[in-house]
Amino acid sequence: MEKIELLAPVGDEKTFYTAIKSGANAVYLGLHKFNARMKAENISLDNIERLVSFAHLKKVKVYVVINILLSDNEFTDMCQMVGKCYKASVDGFIVQDLGVISVLRRMYPNIVLHGSTQLAVHNVRGARVAKEMGLSRIVLSREATLKDIEEIKNNVDIELEVFVHGAMCVGFSGNCYLSSIKCGASGNRGECKQLCRLPYTLSDGKKIVHGYAISPRDNCMLSYLDKLIKLGVSSLKIEGRLRNENYVSITTTIYRDAIDEIYSTENIVDIDKKLSQLKEVFSRGDYVSGYNDGNNVINTLQNNHLGKNIGKVISCNRFKDIYKITIKSSEKLSTGDGIKFVLKDNSVISMGVGNIEYSGNNIIVYGKNHISNDSNVYISKSSSINKIDKSFYRNIDFDFVGLVGNKLQLTIKCGEYSNTVYGDVVEVAKKNITSEETIISQLSKVNKDIYKIGKIDIAIDDGFISLSAINDLRRKAIEELVNNILGNNKNLTIADCDMPTYNKLSSTFSSLAIVDENSNIPLGYDALILSPTSYNLDVISSFKNKYDKKYKSKLIINLPCISRYQDLSIIDEIVEQNRDAIFIANNIFALDYLKDGVEIWAGSGLNITNNYTVQFLKSLGVKEFISSIEKWSPTISGSYKIISGKYPLMTMVSCPIKTLYNNNCDECKWINKSLSLKSTSNYSIRRFKISNCYFEVLDNISSRDFPNKIVDLRD
Repeated sequence: MEKIELLAPVGDEKTFYTAIKSGANAVYLGLHKFNARMKAENISLDNIERLVSFAHLKKVKVYVVINILLSDNEFTDMCQMVGKCYKASVDGFIVQDLGVISVLRRMYPNIVLHGSTQLAVHNVRGARVAKEMGLSRIVLSREATLKDIEEIKNNVDIELEVFVHGAMCVGFSGNCYLSSIKCGASGNRGECKQLCRLPYTLSDGKKIVHGYAISPRDNCMLSYLDKLIKLGVSSLKIEGRLRNENYVSITTTIYRDAIDEIYSTENIVDIDKKLSQLKEVFSRGDYVSGYNDGNNVINTLQNNHLGKNIGKVISCNRFKDIYKITIKSSEKLSTGDGIKFVLKDNSVISMGVGNIEYSGNNIIVYGKNHISNDSNVYISKSSSINKIDKSFYRNIDFDFVGLVGNKLQLTIKCGEYSNTVYGDVVEVAKKNITSEETIISQLSKVNKDIYKIGKIDIAIDDGFISLSAINDLRRKAIEELVNNILGNNKNLTIADCDMPTYNKLSSTFSSLAIVDENSNIPLGYDALILSPTSYNLDVISSFKNKYDKKYKSKLIINLPCISRYQDLSIIDEIVEQNRDAIFIANNIFALDYLKDGVEIWAGSGLNITNNYTVQFLKSLGVKEFISSIEKWSPTISGSYKIISGKYPLMTMVSCPIKTLYNNNCDECKWINKSLSLKSTSNYSIRRFKISNCYFEVLDNISSRDFPNKIVDLRD
């Protein structure tokens, strides 16, 4: 049975080689444009062919990310970049934009496309739509639970990729606009300012929490790896293209070991030790296992790397012009390690470890800051973790024949591959006969990062063979071997496909208003959009009855951007029982209802920022379009634009009530709470409920005045 793929992050060439050496089966990377980590150094397009060839010789796949939204004028440049990667034999492209998916499928018929987590696929219907779009794999949103994964795997024949480690986004993938609206730096353009990591005041009017109220802990799925493998997940993904070489090395190595141990013993050995090592390279306190265990994912006390707790300070005394700090701990430190002290007020002091003394279970270090007793101590950087090469090497054998009067002959064998190359005729030596040692020395000058020399068989007599002749033969043999292994994709055909043309849109209505089920039925609009706080069949039926008495036009119902497995049956029933209504899709899962003859509009949650996406959605049968609320997004002529009211800047699975009261869902404390989130800006939080509860961070958004506008009338 083939092992599950371990997919490691690459932010530059250094981490590219580190990830491979640490045991990754595949790596994902961004180029100079069109990726969601534009702050990373990324990889030069000029080097992509060389890097892909190296990876493939090491039996490692390379995926290039194009996981952002594009405007119309960027498509030609994007397609040219993809073409160079395509010819370089990149194994797949991770994509978000629906227009990009459509255009690349037409232009490069055999291209392999993976749906980015920014596409936010998380349920069966979304997976089905993704497969019909031509995606061979989907990177599931972090909000997808094991049950969601199981449902998808049992019902849709598509590869699944799951994030198993690294940073968590508190906002639902692809639908966080906080940085875009507030800073003009869009997360859907790789420029997120991570405003969620800043301190906020969260309140329900009675209880207040000060701190990092929407900053999530880091994800660690070590204890779930065996379950993911049994479910049939194709790839386990480590987040971290902005992380350093040490992070990539240690994290990839630990997950490599854990996967290998599961396949060999059905158990993860020393999971506690692995967790400790992972915390040292990066963690914001305790880990969470995605959204699988029902715990609060928010850590209000820390928003950055903390490390592994190793003990507490028991004394801190003046020593000359510095302080002698005694730590109660059974751990060992090394010179060059980094440690952090968390004081009683939760402030953090960092220091590097120099001189170390031990006294029983106490560690004595020296620093320039006074540290109060009982402060927690964390190791945040370890200099003692061993890095072992876990990559694949190709074993090669040489058969060298250099007999006088005959052409030089070198046969190279590597697994199932074998090829023979020839040189000039060997002449009798006038002085020194070429020795076997000389030949072995020259043949051994191969790339030690890729090859390991096995047998070298030599047949020679009294001839003279120059070093250059041996080297030329070796280089020629290796070059032919590489061509045999990798193939030659320089002449891949590209479909003769010009960029698609598009027609301008026309809208049915000139004025629409968004309301919820608690609103009075406002008059004076062509139609109303119901965006309920409760996705309940009775609630919606009651509102629709009132609406039908005052409006002749169809009611428009806004479908949520997220609907996990417990929710989907409820949404299915609402759609089925209201087939005479219009539904707005804010996630691709809702496009699946088109096959049932339901009228579907494309909502702002689908992030339409170019006309190629519009034309693709029209080809599926979508009737009307609402532009993305992205601040940078160009206006799509003829689409609707939301111009007023409180509109969701992010949608959260994380429950702010849990953050306030530290309760669980069985002890729900939500009773029509009025939640606020404050920093330099003030936000309100609205809850909507299907089976699960979800939360929207709201802010007033103003925009230019468009002919086809939607006014948000919700409180």
